[in-house]
Amino acid sequence: MRIVAGIIVLFLALCIFAWLYISRNKASILQSVKKEVNSRISGEITIGNIDASIFQTFPRISFGIFNVSLRDSLWKQHHHDFFKADQVFVELNIFRLITGKLRVSRIIVQNATAYLFTDSTGYTNASIFKKSSASSQKKSPEIPDLLIRNSRLFVEKQEKNKFFDFEISKMTASPQQIKESNSILFDVSLSAIIHTMAFNRKNGSFVEQKPVSGKIQVQFNPQSKILQLDKVKLAINRHPFLFTGKFFLSEVPALFVLNIQTENLEYREAAGLLSANIRNKLNQYSLSTPIVSANISLDGTDPEQRNPLVRLRVVVKHADATTPLVSFTNSSFTADFTNEWIKGKGRDDENSMLRFTGYAGSWQEVPMQADTVTITNLIHPLLNCDLHAKFDLTTLNNISEEKIIEFSRGTGKMDIVFRGPLQGGDTIEHTINGDLKLDSADINYTPRNFTLTNCSGNIRMDGTDMLLDNLVAHAGSTELNLKGAFRNIFSILVANEEKLALDCQLSSPKINLNDFTAFLKKGNIPSTKSKSKLLFVKTISKISKGLAACDVHMQLKAKQLNFENFFASNVNATLTITNNNMLLKDVSLDHAGGSLVLSGSMLNAGAYNNVSVKTKMKNMDINKVFIAFDNFGQKGITSKNIFGRFDADVNLSAQVTEKASIVPNSAKGTIDFNIRDGELVQFEPVEKIQQTAFKKRDFSDISFAELKDKFDVDGKKITVNRMEIHSTVMTMFVEGTYDMKDGTDMSIQIPLSNLKGSTPDSLLVNKGINSKTGPSVRLRAKTGDDGKLKVTWDPFKKALKKTSKKG
Repeated sequence: MRIVAGIIVLFLALCIFAWLYISRNKASILQSVKKEVNSRISGEITIGNIDASIFQTFPRISFGIFNVSLRDSLWKQHHHDFFKADQVFVELNIFRLITGKLRVSRIIVQNATAYLFTDSTGYTNASIFKKSSASSQKKSPEIPDLLIRNSRLFVEKQEKNKFFDFEISKMTASPQQIKESNSILFDVSLSAIIHTMAFNRKNGSFVEQKPVSGKIQVQFNPQSKILQLDKVKLAINRHPFLFTGKFFLSEVPALFVLNIQTENLEYREAAGLLSANIRNKLNQYSLSTPIVSANISLDGTDPEQRNPLVRLRVVVKHADATTPLVSFTNSSFTADFTNEWIKGKGRDDENSMLRFTGYAGSWQEVPMQADTVTITNLIHPLLNCDLHAKFDLTTLNNISEEKIIEFSRGTGKMDIVFRGPLQGGDTIEHTINGDLKLDSADINYTPRNFTLTNCSGNIRMDGTDMLLDNLVAHAGSTELNLKGAFRNIFSILVANEEKLALDCQLSSPKINLNDFTAFLKKGNIPSTKSKSKLLFVKTISKISKGLAACDVHMQLKAKQLNFENFFASNVNATLTITNNNMLLKDVSLDHAGGSLVLSGSMLNAGAYNNVSVKTKMKNMDINKVFIAFDNFGQKGITSKNIFGRFDADVNLSAQVTEKASIVPNSAKGTIDFNIRDGELVQFEPVEKIQQTAFKKRDFSDISFAELKDKFDVDGKKITVNRMEIHSTVMTMFVEGTYDMKDGTDMSIQIPLSNLKGSTPDSLLVNKGINSKTGPSVRLRAKTGDDGKLKVTWDPFKKALKKTSKKG
C-alpha cells in the first residue's frame, strides 16, 4: 500500500509539475506550436487559446488548443478552411516533457471540420503542406494515437465534379510500426455517417446517408503514401461488409481500388448503396428474398476519368422478381453490372450494362430459362435476351387482360432471342428471332366464338417479321394448312403508325363453309384499358388487339368446297379482310360441270350482312346450279323443271343473315344468261298454255334452242325482259315479272306460224327477239288471288301495261 501510495503521489506530483510548466510557459509553448506548424505549411494558422488540461484527458496530462484554424494562401478565393476545430487536445509524454523534449502521445479532436478543396484548375488547398526533405522522409515518424469526436470531413474536387461528406461521431486510431515493410498499421474503431460520396455529382452519391461502423486495421506506407485495407469488416447501415482496397495518396487526385463483399443483403438495401442514377433505375426492380452474395468493385486508378469503374455482381436464388417488363417467380440467376460496357466510351448511364446469366424461373406458371439477358444504356434501355420454355398453352389465358384468344388445351415450346427498347417512344427497332412451336392446341377466337382444334405447327420470328410456317388446324370438319407473315409487326405495334397486316396462303383438301358461319356475326374486340403496371402485360394486350384487328390478305386454295347443297372443286381465291369488310377477288372454281369466276364483297354488320357479287358462269349444268343455290330463293322455276348447259353474267347485291341465308326481298341486280341444249320438264306456266291453246301438243317435256335473256332483280320482283323460246312444241316470246310474294305475271306472244307445227328432226334455231313474228296470239300467265297460276287471252297486252306501271 505504501508503494502504491507513493507511485500515486509521484504521478500526481508529475501531473501538477507538468500543469504548472504548461501554465507558466503557455506563451512560449504557443509560439513553439505556431513555429513548428508554420515551418511545415505555406499558409496561416490561427489559434484562439492554449491551456493545460488535466481533467479533460485524466489520468494523462495534455494541453488544449482552442478555436484553431488552418488556411492556405488562397483562402480568400475559395473560403474553405483546410482545418477548423473548436478543441484539439494534445496529450504529452510527461517524462519527455521533464527532459525538455516534446513528445505527443495522443491527439484528441472535437467539433472539427476538415475541407479538402480542389478548384477547376487543379489547385488544392492541401498544398498548404510543404514537401518534406529527403532526409526527413527517411526518418520513421512518431505518430500519436488519434481520437476524433463529432467532426466532419469534406472533399471537393471541382475539376472532376466530385464531392464527399463524412460525419464522424467517433473514431480512434492507434498506430503500430511494421519494420519489415516500413509501414504503419492502424487499429481503427469507427462510428460515422456517409452523407455524400459522389464521384460525379450529377449522378448522385454512393452510400448516401448511411451509418458506417466497425473495428478495422488500415496499413499506411509513409514513403509510397499507399493506404490499404485487406478484408476488413465494416457495418454499413447495420449490415456487415468486407472491404479490400488501396488508396494512392501521393497522386493528385488520389487514385484507388476498392472491393466490397457481403451476403444475405436485401435488394433495396443493395440498390440504396449505389449512386442515384443507378439506384433510380434499379428501384424499378424488386426481389422477394435477400441477395445470396454481392460483390462490388470500384476502380478509380484512371486519372482521366471522373467516375470510377464500377463492377457489381449479385447471386440470387429462388426469388420472385418484378421488373417494368414482366414479373417472374422462383427465379435464380447471377447479375452483373458495369458502368463501362464498351471500354473507352465513358463511364456513365449510356455506357452502362446489366447482364443476367443462368436464369431459371417461372412466368405466369410457365417455366423459363435464359442463358443471357442484357440491358444496356440506362438512359434508353435496350434489352437483349434469349428465352427458352416448354409449357401448357392454357397457362397463357391470363397473360392478356383482353380475352381475345383462349386456349383450352395444347402445349407450346419457345426458343427466341429478343432485342428491343424497354421504354415506349424509342426509335430503336424491336427484333425477335426464334420459334414458337404449337402441338395439339385448341384455340377459341372469342370475338366471333370461332374455334380451331388440333392445331400444330411453327410460328417463326425473323427479325421484325412473324412467320407462320405450315400451321395445321381444323375448323369443324375442315382441315386447314396456313402459311403467312406479319411484316414489321413490332415496329407497327410500337409506333402505331399503321395497321397490322397478315399476308398468308390458306390451303385445304376440303372446305366446308358451314364451319365458318361464325364470321357472318359481327366481331367484338374489347376496348378495355390495361390495369397492369407491367410493360410486358401491356405489350401482350397491345399485340392481342393488333392481331385481332389486323388486315388479312389471303390466297386461298382448296381441292373441294361445299356449303349446304353447293359443291365445287379446284377453288382459288384472293381474300382481303379490313375492319368489318371482306373483299373477294379472282375467285375461280369448277362447279356443276363448268367453271365460275367471281369477285365480291361483304360488310360484316352482324344480323344482316351486305353482300355484292359479280360472277361469270360457263358451261354449267343448270339443273345442278339450281340445286346448289336452292333455286335462288324462288319457286317460279326449280331444279325439277330445267335442264341444260348454262352460261351467265351475274351482278347482284343482297343481305345475308348470320346463318348464311339470303334476307327475303333484299337482292338487287341483273342476271344475263344463256342456256344451251335446254329442256323444260313439267313447268307449270308452259303446261298452262296447253290448256288454252295447242291442246293436242305435249308441253310436259320440251326442248328449246339456245335461250338468252337478262333478268332484272329488285327485291321480291324479278323482271323477265323479252325472251325468245324456240322449242320442240312451239316458238313464243315471253316477258313480264315474277314476284316472290304475289307470283307470276307474264305476257306470252305465240306467233300463228306455230300452227304448222314442227318435225322431230327440225333444227331449233332462234330468229331473235326483234324478228318479224307475223300474226300472233297474246296470252297472260298470272297468279290469281287463290295462289294458282292461270293463263288467259290477253289481246290488249294488259300484262305488259301492268309490268310497265310496276317498273
